[in-house]
Amino acid sequence: MMQLQRRNGVVLATLVMLVAQFAARPSFAETAPVAPAVPVLTPKDVIAWMAPMRIENSRLSIDWGSVGLIAARHAGIQVAGDRTVSSIDADVKFVVSAATAANATGNAPEFQIVLHADGGSPAGRSPDDAARDLPLSVRIVEKGAGTGGLRGEFSVHGKLSKSGESYDASEMKLNLDSSTCLALFNLNRKTREFRMKFKEDRILKMDLSISESNNILLIKMENTDVGTGFDFSQKPNGEVELSYSDGENKRMIRATGIHELVQKNAADMQLHFFRTLSEAGVNIALCPDLPVVMAAATTGFSDPLAANVQRADGLIKSIAEAESPITRARAVTDLTRYYPQAIFHVTQAAEKATDPNLKAALQKVISAHPGIASAMRYVQFHKLQNDREYLFDIFEHVPLFKDAARARLAIQLGKDFGDNPDDWKK
Repeated sequence: MMQLQRRNGVVLATLVMLVAQFAARPSFAETAPVAPAVPVLTPKDVIAWMAPMRIENSRLSIDWGSVGLIAARHAGIQVAGDRTVSSIDADVKFVVSAATAANATGNAPEFQIVLHADGGSPAGRSPDDAARDLPLSVRIVEKGAGTGGLRGEFSVHGKLSKSGESYDASEMKLNLDSSTCLALFNLNRKTREFRMKFKEDRILKMDLSISESNNILLIKMENTDVGTGFDFSQKPNGEVELSYSDGENKRMIRATGIHELVQKNAADMQLHFFRTLSEAGVNIALCPDLPVVMAAATTGFSDPLAANVQRADGLIKSIAEAESPITRARAVTDLTRYYPQAIFHVTQAAEKATDPNLKAALQKVISAHPGIASAMRYVQFHKLQNDREYLFDIFEHVPLFKDAARARLAIQLGKDFGDNPDDWKK
């Protein structure tokens, strides 16, 4: 379930496979002549591995093409002579912290425990076995906590590739719980059934559940401390509905598909759905439908309209001329909210700023949007900032980025035809 470490040259999987991407990093033992450090894992890491998602054909779903596919070495699998085995016996440090990209003060409440995982495969199988089946079973126990600590089991059924380099986990089940933390995971790639629940009441105060079965997707997120959150549903025909907390009020938006829902409600979807999921660890593959991608394509590579530049400059000036730390913090918050409407302009201002306090404040604004940083690379690779059809679709159907798309189109065409989309079609 977690990371790997090397001990005397033997690869040990800690809690089997989850967050396997970290295994490619050199371990502490490979970089310094001291005892290996215990690998570190967070709930966000676990959720990111368990629940990759993507939008395709105006549907949001589990990314069935990637979930459960793992390099064999990340599962502790070795082919030794005529036998295939997986041996797991390792510790991992599990850190729960309330810190986020927008709140990386270092003072966020957190706690950490050390989990021990042991298990692996039953009697070794012959690597020439045509089926290449290799079931895995792992026991997980919080060290030093007795019967009241976090404990559970993780079982996997999958096949080893003919080369012995990759492992296809077609079925996975996890049951991990304590008095303040619960993690349940059930995946069947053959039937495309997925269920995940993660609840932590001590620090994160978060209750997240995702299920997909019979072409129905349900996602629920709740802050267990104040009772806020959202409920999202997607029917087999693609119809979607999102109900979410907006202050003390409950709001509901719906559409014929996720594409339409995002276009008509880009701000609400980003703030109350996509960003909330991202902060929990749910990664939705970058695609043109995401608001962060729209923002990057329209304002990431050139200035917005003059009125938007003026607004951004006014907010930057408020930061520079703030008379107190409190006033400065408010101005930084205001610019952080406005940043998606003037990415290029604010980034240029940060690069050119000579006052160290202003530069630091602008860099804080930029770093509060890690999703946009990733979207910039995606947009540049796919050249969406120069895709007139994509930009015009935003201009015509996405109110949040209408002005931004208009400014970008004007640069592409060498002329601004105004606010009416019909005038651009002539």
